[in-house]
Amino acid sequence: MAMFQTYYLFQDTVFSAMRHNPIARSMAKLRNEEQDDAQILVNQTGANQSLAALNPFKTTDTTDKPLESRDVLFDDPISKTRITLTLSAEAITKLQKSFDFGDFYERKDGILRLSGKAEAFVSGWFGDLAYKQNYMRADSDKNGKIEKDEWDALRGGFFSGGEYNATTLVEHEVAGYQKGGFYDTLNEALNALILSDADSNGHLMRFGEFQSVADAVQMIDSAISSGLNNKKLANKDLEQLTLEELEKLQKDLQAKLKEQQLLQKLKDSNAKLNLTNEEREMLQSMQALMSEDEQDLPQSPELDSVKDEIAMQMQYGALRLFEWRM
Repeated sequence: MAMFQTYYLFQDTVFSAMRHNPIARSMAKLRNEEQDDAQILVNQTGANQSLAALNPFKTTDTTDKPLESRDVLFDDPISKTRITLTLSAEAITKLQKSFDFGDFYERKDGILRLSGKAEAFVSGWFGDLAYKQNYMRADSDKNGKIEKDEWDALRGGFFSGGEYNATTLVEHEVAGYQKGGFYDTLNEALNALILSDADSNGHLMRFGEFQSVADAVQMIDSAISSGLNNKKLANKDLEQLTLEELEKLQKDLQAKLKEQQLLQKLKDSNAKLNLTNEEREMLQSMQALMSEDEQDLPQSPELDSVKDEIAMQMQYGALRLFEWRM
């Protein structure tokens, strides 16, 4: 049950697939690849007699496959090696409805080879999970499953932050790629993301794809209830807040709400602004604050490694900069 009467919540992208340029493969190339793979399998024995055994790392801890599921084959966007894993019947049906018929090649060994935009979509989400959400490194014992303290290295969680009083909650920050996650194998996570990305655009929006508004409210209420049970609000007992402090909190909430409305106006305007004087002053104040923050940044050689990391992430499509939030 909701604790507050009014919620102002952010709609934003929580996770994004890596950019991966579509590769259009000719029928002759696909057939040659299939023949080469058949020869590879002839030379394999026992449990290794599958293309999945050639993956650079495990994507699941089991060989059991759900009923009517299919193995699919696509290229890893980072290592450029091929990946074979299992998609559910629902995930494959969704892909086939979203992308061209020519993006799916039915092989004689039962594997569905992806090409074109369908491969770019699946490969992009695989890259997000393996590298940005860190499934590959988090699985330290390489058994294909995230367990025990490995969850701490995963970046598949979600954060929501805001301010509130007795009746109103105003969010001012939401962020994906937080510590933890929801799926214990990369294979399971990929199936989930394919189905959750409703419009198959490579971006998972918070509401309508990542979670419902009702789920968000329940999550927020649970977090705040936990805080209230500990009787902590800005390091003070709730009962000890003075009327003056409560009034200041209310004013802060109103200011946050106005900032949200201004950002939405900027996003909807497409640079054709019709701002009020108050909004112009607010925008100037926000710009001045950002300039001050930039001037206060410490100059240190230690930042070089951080810059290198950002450059690498941008190269791999793993970083999104300066996107307006609703």
